[in-house]
Amino acid sequence: MSSSTSSAPVYAYRRFSPWQWLKDYLNQVEITNPKTARLICRLIPASCPFARQIRLFGKTVLVIPPLCHFNPVYEEVMGLRFRALTLLSDNSYQVSVISYGGVLSTDGRSHSSNA
Repeated sequence: MSSSTSSAPVYAYRRFSPWQWLKDYLNQVEITNPKTARLICRLIPASCPFARQIRLFGKTVLVIPPLCHFNPVYEEVMGLRFRALTLLSDNSYQVSVISYGGVLSTDGRSHSSNA
């Protein structure tokens, strides 16, 4: 018996992802309007808001890790926010990042959100 190679076609299997259409859409979004860019930067937080430490009598009892990385479109959403920040900074618009203490602008001044 001689060894023969099979002439069966070789298919490149692409892993099925039900989120792929949303990932493709988010990667193709072009941001050209500064108002839209500011809205995107306000809606998408810079850091994961779900990370928490639960303390009891000054000691950490439970640590909840950042769950954002389990989001299937996390990288694409962060890319969208980055593109919005890039538009604002490239065009000399005021870049403001909503932080826990208020709004921090590019000129280094902190503005209270209670005003």
